Amino acid sequence: MSDNGRYLEYLAERIEGVYSEPDSKTGERVVATIQGRPMVLDVERTPLFDVRTRYRTLFVATDQFQFRLSPPDFDTPTTLRRVLGRASDVKIGVPYFDEKYLIEATDTEKVRLFLDEPVLREQIRDLGKFCLEIRSEKDYPREIAELRLTIAGKTEEIARLHYLFDLMGKFMERLVHQGSASPELPTIEL
Repeated sequence: MSDNGRYLEYLAERIEGVYSEPDSKTGERVVATIQGRPMVLDVERTPLFDVRTRYRTLFVATDQFQFRLSPPDFDTPTTLRRVLGRASDVKIGVPYFDEKYLIEATDTEKVRLFLDEPVLREQIRDLGKFCLEIRSEKDYPREIAELRLTIAGKTEEIARLHYLFDLMGKFMERLVHQGSASPELPTIEL
């Protein structure tokens, strides 16, 4: 078992999740049920050997809304503009937030609605170096999308781990509330 595997196995025990060894389709990961929804936690190494912790869940999308939000110094290999060719840079009208983050979205009004709650913006601000995105993968059926939160480094504190899983739950609630996600669970798994 790798160091990441031992780390993930430890986290699974602490959060009542299930640790899975790598197989032909997935790497080592923890699956936990948060607010009735399966969420996956895994650790990845970037080509530059940076370690990142990913929190992911699938949902039934009711529209084609996608976005990407991160500080400008958080490097990821793709942007929505490159993937979709139709995303635009978005300013939400909150100066400190607009100055601190890059936001790309396929629907400006929906991303503004998603980020409309001041408490949620403060929670996002406290994430540090991160990337929050809604994406569709070519391997998924058209109506399935993925909500992904990628945090720089390993999440070692159990309280922070619970906090980040709960925050993912809040993000999902916002998507359902604004009509971009169905409350029903998808029929496929990550």
